[in-house]
Amino acid sequence: MADWTAERIAALPTAQIKILRENAARCANDTVAALCDEAIAKRGPSRERSLRVKRASAPRTDEVVVGFHFVCPQGKGVTTNGDGTVWTGTWVVDKVHAEHGSKRGAYVALHVTKSEPSYLQGILKDWRRTRREQECAEGRAVKTEFGVDFLLTLTDEVYEWCGDGAGEKGYAWGKS
Repeated sequence: MADWTAERIAALPTAQIKILRENAARCANDTVAALCDEAIAKRGPSRERSLRVKRASAPRTDEVVVGFHFVCPQGKGVTTNGDGTVWTGTWVVDKVHAEHGSKRGAYVALHVTKSEPSYLQGILKDWRRTRREQECAEGRAVKTEFGVDFLLTLTDEVYEWCGDGAGEKGYAWGKS
């Protein structure tokens, strides 16, 4: 993890502090986790409305996606905009997760492999539905016609892979 100070953490939005705290706890960095706890405590109770995501495929009704991780070895489909934001390539992501992520300031992290830290990451500002290319990884035809591109405001925070299951994507879950 980067060198975190109380001032640097205090400058982050609450949602990002919570994500940083989860990452610090997962990596057994008690010092950073404690700094995050202090910063959150100083802000007082959250005024955010509680959101509930209902998914038929998994019992995560009390959690939402707070971070999206993708394996993207060559930065395929990443486009830099004149204002410093970037569009990611196209990913198969439920529109509900994309919408909630953009409203809650979720992060997106691109990795060369799952075992390496992210090389490009940012805060999710917006998303768009995009037709996928007719051929995907390893020469197989796509099964899902449309995917999601994410618009990011880049950050320096580097993320370790988060998410379970096989494949090229992983979700970091958090309480709604």
